[in-house]
Amino acid sequence: MLRRWCGGKTNPEIAACLGSSEQVIKNQLRGVFDKLGVWSRLELALYIASQGGANWTEASEVHSAGPAASLGA
Repeated sequence: MLRRWCGGKTNPEIAACLGSSEQVIKNQLRGVFDKLGVWSRLELALYIASQGGANWTEASEVHSAGPAASLGA
């Protein structure tokens, strides 16, 4: 999911891609925000950039750590 969000997709677009509802996407993003201690998509983007930027999601999947892995991004 984070990859789709990072690609600029909106919550409804992400939900359509995953065959889910917009509310589920909002809940999952809120969970990521809470885990990382951020309050907005902007803060999340800044956090991702500070952790390695575009390569962050791939690194998280390889090491099975971080929110991208837990969301199955």
